[in-house]
Amino acid sequence: SRLILIATLVLLFTVAGLSAVGAASTTYEVSVPNSIDVPDRVVEAGGQELRITSIARVEPGEDIEASTTAPESENYLLLHYNSSGSIVNFARMKGNGSATFSTDEIDPGTYLLVLNGDNGRATQPVVVAGYDAELTVPSEAKPGETVNATVEIDSITDDEPAIDSVELVVMDGDEPEQIEAEATDTSGDTFVYETELTVPDDEGEYEVFSSVFGEESIADTTEQEVLEITETSIEVSEATTDDGSDRGT
Repeated sequence: SRLILIATLVLLFTVAGLSAVGAASTTYEVSVPNSIDVPDRVVEAGGQELRITSIARVEPGEDIEASTTAPESENYLLLHYNSSGSIVNFARMKGNGSATFSTDEIDPGTYLLVLNGDNGRATQPVVVAGYDAELTVPSEAKPGETVNATVEIDSITDDEPAIDSVELVVMDGDEPEQIEAEATDTSGDTFVYETELTVPDDEGEYEVFSSVFGEESIADTTEQEVLEITETSIEVSEATTDDGSDRGT
């Protein structure tokens, strides 16, 4: 289901590991700063079961700064794949290291950094944003309360990639609900999508993230690419006031 994709994606591979489930996945890692955690999921791609934990985001023209973990004496490649499954760049690595990949002259969409090790591999999905989204939810809510959520989307590229849908997830447990937002205003420069979210019954602070899905698929899978991802949080408490301000990012 697409919940496996978005909620986790929301996408396909993972910050600590596009690794076969049950393998020694802790040996290899690849990560990008400021990645957004998504619920742990296992999906199948290329005949392997892959665990997903996060997705990174960069602006067009912003470098992708990757850090890797691998056995000290091992030589390996860190591969940069585009959404069609072609290698657009690579770095030769040894042991723990870092690499920088340019996003100049590449299209918005979902890219994959794949560490190919001798005894496993790890993958980090990276969104090169096609839009700048602001997700707004109330800063506070009572347990089980239904609140309004708004996603405002502005283009940050000359050519606007087509939007298929905008979906939100409240990070609540292993299988959070995925909610599709409705387009309420697409007539101007800013596209507005709105929906309602029901917050968890338990008190605490919960992350909320929204994903803007494009019409293309990721690599050689049936999963849709992500054009933008953003997150915020909401505090769930019995002590919440009814006139709390909204929180956005």
